Amino acid sequence: MFRKFSFCLAISSFAASALPAMAQETAGTISGTLDGAPVSWTFSAAQSDFLWGTSLASISLMGWPDAAPEGFGMISIGFGLQQGSPENPEVLLMPRGDGLALFGRDIEITLTEAGIEGEALRLSGSMSGVLGQTSDYGANVDMSAPRQIDLTFDGVIAAP
Repeated sequence: MFRKFSFCLAISSFAASALPAMAQETAGTISGTLDGAPVSWTFSAAQSDFLWGTSLASISLMGWPDAAPEGFGMISIGFGLQQGSPENPEVLLMPRGDGLALFGRDIEITLTEAGIEGEALRLSGSMSGVLGQTSDYGANVDMSAPRQIDLTFDGVIAAP
């Protein structure tokens, strides 16, 4: 069974019996809207990673802002795949400075491509959902003023 991970651990490497792969060279984009305003990020080569097994996978994307919403910077997206179906999605949008982060698990992910090419993961798809404010990386989320996020992502995460 896929073990749900927190975003504090999502940027660390995974140790498991399945094929682990930490990204060394990554090229990809995350773009879309937050509350209707355009946003975009570029995958980070040093922080995005994946773990690919025979029946399940774990994927973590770390994006650095190209056109982040005002007051926000880095985005972290994590989800698992079981039998090819996305599960346990989490999105964390980090503030610039001392503001509150946005976090959500009520996210729908649609994959158009997810597969291994050589030793790299080729990934593309879309996601849509709502985020709430958090000061503790999603342990407690205030959904009294939800923010709508709609994103697409496309790229390659290369293995070492």
